[in-house]
Amino acid sequence: MELFYSESSARLGLRFALNGRNVRAVLEPNTDMSALRPPVATVLPAVDPQGGMVKTRVLFGAEFAYLDHKVIGPLIQPAIGDQAADLLSYLGRSIDQSEADPQPEGGRGYRYVEPGVGRSLMIDFVNFSDSCEFSDFTVTGAGLTQYSRRGYFFEGPHIDGRLAVGRAWHRHRLSERLARAGCRVPRTAAIITAAELTHIRPDGTREPGSLLVRGFRSVLRVKQLDPLANVLMSSVDWTAPIHDRIGERGRDPESGASLPCTCVNPGFLLGTRPGRRCGPESACRGARLTAITQYAPTLINYALRTLTGSSEVDSAWRREYVRWFASTLGRQLAVFRDIRFLHDYRVNQQDLPDPFYLLDSLNDTNITLAAEFADLDTGICVDQDDPSVLEVLGISAGYQHQLATHFSRLHAVERQLARGVAQSLEIMVLGSSKEVNAAAAFDGGYGGDGP
Repeated sequence: MELFYSESSARLGLRFALNGRNVRAVLEPNTDMSALRPPVATVLPAVDPQGGMVKTRVLFGAEFAYLDHKVIGPLIQPAIGDQAADLLSYLGRSIDQSEADPQPEGGRGYRYVEPGVGRSLMIDFVNFSDSCEFSDFTVTGAGLTQYSRRGYFFEGPHIDGRLAVGRAWHRHRLSERLARAGCRVPRTAAIITAAELTHIRPDGTREPGSLLVRGFRSVLRVKQLDPLANVLMSSVDWTAPIHDRIGERGRDPESGASLPCTCVNPGFLLGTRPGRRCGPESACRGARLTAITQYAPTLINYALRTLTGSSEVDSAWRREYVRWFASTLGRQLAVFRDIRFLHDYRVNQQDLPDPFYLLDSLNDTNITLAAEFADLDTGICVDQDDPSVLEVLGISAGYQHQLATHFSRLHAVERQLARGVAQSLEIMVLGSSKEVNAAAAFDGGYGGDGP
């Protein structure tokens, strides 16, 4: 095994080991990961003083409930035990909110908050030995981040930053099933449990928690082509300053108070998804569109270089990418139809507090720029006879029967939502260009005429 440094990594106390075809990072006691941000951080907006970094600590008593034996992690120096023990010490970590240790483990304990929704942490130096397709790795369930600690725009269940172990297994099993059917989904690297990991249910009761480690083809979501969308979805810590920057969507007719931007989803803003949106003449809409125009090319060029391996990305590449994305998304929705899978079991709920908002997670937050489905938490195969799935999702057998009975209608809704994501991406990548018809490409991939 040959060890070597690069000039920049040497300053961070980081070495690399070359063993055959595999290159592995070597983490020394003095490795400073607080300054080691993943490449994707260079093209994302920095909205907090820490640059998206959080401090973590090792979970005591952590165990692998599941481990893909093709996972390769860094070499820990000095070694804690065998390779599995070293990998567990690297992956099995929780966000540390204390001020007791400003430099955890000499700097090795820092992680970058995954920028999609702001609830997961990115993990460097991990890969699958049998596939180079998955380049971005994240861990979910490590605790509250600076983006999630005060909740999100849409009120929902109590957010504690933890992931119930049942939900972790649900995501893993769905990803395996969809991958076998030909869909692009994250690959589970590990599920980790520990006694101190507990998730608080909406009714206040507790259940065992877990960490879910997954590999993505790209961690970047379609939503992130709009640089303001994610922070608008987060707590008032970030929302208020952004509203100050982009202006208001109007004023309350009774109080005269300024009204905040409600287009937390680019599909709302662009009109490709049903939902409440700001008026066409509002100050915030103009500012948002300007921000997208200025920012999206940088992010899409980065994503294309990562996905294709090409250093040169021109307008022809971008047109072909939009066509490929839309067609690939359409093909996968046809798979959903064939295996009778719904991305969100809640799509059948009618009694919503806001009639303008459709409750379904199949949106540009949960689809990556690699046309993969990032979050399967609410997914269900409507014909599956498994009471444990109903328990995890908190639904009855009667409700599942309704989903199965009305599947064609509900699938048509999700098909239209996915089609809208393809159209949103087309607008954000190509602007007003009409050279690519994303809706037609989606319909072609799906195998039928448009709605």
